[in-house]
Amino acid sequence: MARILVVDDEDVIRRLLSGYLGYRGHTVATAENGEQGFAIIQAGNVDLVISDLQMPVMNGATMLIAANFPRAILASGKFGWLETDAERVAEFPVLASLIGRCVFLAKPFNWDMLMDAVNRILADPQ
Repeated sequence: MARILVVDDEDVIRRLLSGYLGYRGHTVATAENGEQGFAIIQAGNVDLVISDLQMPVMNGATMLIAANFPRAILASGKFGWLETDAERVAEFPVLASLIGRCVFLAKPFNWDMLMDAVNRILADPQ
């Protein structure tokens, strides 16, 4: 099973994801913003990051780039086109640098969508 970091500024989202992923056998750490997430990534022992894209302090994309972390799911409720419109994503340099490095997931997503993304990333040996 994987060591997963969940980064989201909404406590209920962190708790739901942490509980479900823990139920599925993963070890889960949480952070409420990108700065905290960055510190956890830098400390090591993270196989996968699941992060909200937009957060105060440091957003999810900036955190992943700063940490040079390759295995991630970036989720957003405001940018539903992220997972379906690669050309539009490419117009945003910060996001474009993450194409191929992470999976974009539109909120709200269901458990099957989440686990499909988690399994796809973890199956890739990098």
